[in-house]
Amino acid sequence: MATASPATTVTANLTRVLNEELSCPICLEELKEPKCLPTCAHNVCKVCLESMARSDPEIIRCPTCRRVSQLPPGGVGSLPTNNVLIKFLEITPGRQERIDIQKSLEKSKPVVEEMEKRLAILDLALETLHVDWKKAKDDVHLTANIVMELLRNQERKFSEDVEDFYSKKQKMLQNQRKNLSSLLANSSACIDAAEGVVVKGDPQELTEMSKVLTEQLQEITIMNFEDGDELKHRCGEQLEFFPNHDLQINLEKHCIGEVRHKISERKFSSFSNPRDGSEVDPIGRVIKKIGHKGSRKGNFKNPGGVASNTHGEIAVADYFNNRVEVFNEAGKFLFKFGKKGSGEGQFLGPTGVTYTKNNKLVVMDSRNFRLQIFDKTGQFLMCFGKRGSNQGEFGWAEGVSVDENDNVIVTDTENNRVQIFLLDGTFVRQFGGRGPEGFDTPLGTVYHKEEFYTSDKGNNCVKVFNRNGEYVRQFGRVGPGTGEFRCPRGIAVDRSNDCILVCDSENNCVHVFKLDGTYVVKFETKKTPVGIDLLKGKKVVVSSYYGHCVQILSYRN
Repeated sequence: MATASPATTVTANLTRVLNEELSCPICLEELKEPKCLPTCAHNVCKVCLESMARSDPEIIRCPTCRRVSQLPPGGVGSLPTNNVLIKFLEITPGRQERIDIQKSLEKSKPVVEEMEKRLAILDLALETLHVDWKKAKDDVHLTANIVMELLRNQERKFSEDVEDFYSKKQKMLQNQRKNLSSLLANSSACIDAAEGVVVKGDPQELTEMSKVLTEQLQEITIMNFEDGDELKHRCGEQLEFFPNHDLQINLEKHCIGEVRHKISERKFSSFSNPRDGSEVDPIGRVIKKIGHKGSRKGNFKNPGGVASNTHGEIAVADYFNNRVEVFNEAGKFLFKFGKKGSGEGQFLGPTGVTYTKNNKLVVMDSRNFRLQIFDKTGQFLMCFGKRGSNQGEFGWAEGVSVDENDNVIVTDTENNRVQIFLLDGTFVRQFGGRGPEGFDTPLGTVYHKEEFYTSDKGNNCVKVFNRNGEYVRQFGRVGPGTGEFRCPRGIAVDRSNDCILVCDSENNCVHVFKLDGTYVVKFETKKTPVGIDLLKGKKVVVSSYYGHCVQILSYRN
């Protein structure tokens, strides 16, 4: 076996030592204005030392050896600058090549960012096109329902026009998106390779790759693709159906309407509210998708209930990972707590989660048949409940929520009832049972304006009870249509607008109703929506059980 020569070994060791000495132990980048610590003579960037000194302006603990150095009266700026290291930096092999590549990176990255912006335009165009298509089709069918049978042929014609426009437009946008995605992937791969060489490349590799990478990056900077404004203009072509109300006066002389498509004169990312002319986001537009199937942080295995607090934090009951994960309102992972087990703070299939007014977290631990309460950081506080059908006991239960007084509302699914507790676990009351004015597999309950609203899976409806638990009314029925359910599950309250939002888990959508059951709107979600909550009253958070993700959707401006 060949062995390295002593000269090669010495060179490699010298290079390693130089790299260590010329790198800041805090930011791990090349030293910038290196300051020498008096106690241990280790070197740190001036900016990094100034950041450390904010917590204690009198001493600095060396990030390399942990020895303490006293700062002079003038602070970090008065520490000696290591001019020898600065000279070493200037003559370091490959440094100039690294700088050249870095400059090229800085020029090419904005180009990739522009590609991503245009890709976002195409994504939004496809999404808006789909919304317009569905709305136009609904308008066609709703208008056609009021006319005589002689107009059915016209109905089919207009539906075909809508479908024809949608399919052609969709194909065009998808082809554009595919081409731009391919271009973006190639450019991103080039940038990743260049960044890898800059960060990890040795001098020889930098010298060999500098010319090739610089040429490739320069090719990115001079790419010629469609102007963003022109792309927005073309993507702004809309699909809309305009009904002809005169048909009710003289059905034989008028059509039921016409299909029109036009270029929008307003911002492409919004639509006008016909009642006040203001611009609002389309309800149900996907703002952020969080996670995918897996057990690493930020991912899920069949997420259940979701909840948000006034700070915009989002808690998700991660059922098969036996934990709760918490994210900020932008979808960034913050922390998680819990693991499989029956001890304090452990879970066996957490299904529901909710925040109290003081940001405590209440979690329905379904297969341990108990509720657990945690502080806002996920530290265990207490638990109550056990398996059974008596007061304060649970069968398999899914939903948990709190009212404005922090009373805990548990939807005891297996026992076909709803139980209410004080936050300390004291039983208050229960209602439900089987029967016409009871339940058949209830899954979620919320309280608003002196009434309880419960999603009833077996009856495919929402049942309403007064504050004493007495049956008042119900709305919804089985089916795939407007205001119809196939397995309603998660339920939430829009308190500002007095609306109830219901996850329709088998129709893969969310329905919005007024408190009296009047249908308002529905919007599509990922597969099997089961948990829902409003995020600061303006967005909707929905968990997708079989989609293994959580979506943040637009709701109100």
